[in-house]
Amino acid sequence: MNSLLNTISRFFGVSKSESRGLMLLVFFCFLMLCITFLQKLPFFAPKPTISIVISQTEPKQKTAADEANFADDVESEDAEPLNSRDLNKIDLAFLLKIGVSRKISFNINKYLEKGGHFKDYQALDKIYNIEPTDIALIKKHTFLPQLKKQEKEVRENTIEKEQLFVKQANKPQLYDINIIDSAGLTLIKGIGPVLAARIVKYRKKLGGYVVPDQYAEVYGISDFGLVELKKACVINAASLPQKININGNQFSEIAAHPYFGYKKSKILQNYIKHNGTIKSWDMLKTACQFTDLETDKLKMYFSID
Repeated sequence: MNSLLNTISRFFGVSKSESRGLMLLVFFCFLMLCITFLQKLPFFAPKPTISIVISQTEPKQKTAADEANFADDVESEDAEPLNSRDLNKIDLAFLLKIGVSRKISFNINKYLEKGGHFKDYQALDKIYNIEPTDIALIKKHTFLPQLKKQEKEVRENTIEKEQLFVKQANKPQLYDINIIDSAGLTLIKGIGPVLAARIVKYRKKLGGYVVPDQYAEVYGISDFGLVELKKACVINAASLPQKININGNQFSEIAAHPYFGYKKSKILQNYIKHNGTIKSWDMLKTACQFTDLETDKLKMYFSID
């Protein structure tokens, strides 16, 4: 202790008694700092007085405004939503609540009580002295079942039309095989320029395709190309070829047709020259030695008149 006092005396140039006083001052300052720090800790916080506890636990006195707000809250919780009433089932209290003028509310209520009925909102005009603002309020908070039904039907029809439109829009485009050109045929999968030219050339020889199975008769068409051609093309009745009369002396046209040929046409010509006209398909089949399958194909392009 003495050595510490001597050190302070030498350092600050004071006497021993002054050094002792300086040490006491430093000690008291440190003590005050410690007390201030300890007071901030939770377990050193002062307990509330009785008056404070009572004030915190005593219920708040309700004012008249609080009572009115509470009543409105209870009423709003129990009340039916204002927009859920049938126009022909509303009453006086409801009309007043949504803001319709008192006089108009009484007139509407009296009209309904006497058996009146509103078919639509335009029928509200029959109420004497009704204002557009009253009609707007009634429209906002009421509904008519028949109008709801009509709106539902319109909505369902609209959805059905939209679905049909989307279905048609997504449907692949179909081509008439007897009208489409070679450039259009190349748009079909599996059909290149060479094959497209062959399809058009064979169509000219036939006079037009009659059934889709004839596509397979085109030279060089693949199975894939045949399937895609059948999917992408149709045969319209308006584009079917006109039939050739076997007995019409049109032997050059008959000879040029792929299903008849020059040799069979000469046989037909000689037969008609010596035996007269062909009267049936069996007679033609026998005269020109056609098979049943060949005869069925001829019926698509020729007639016996």
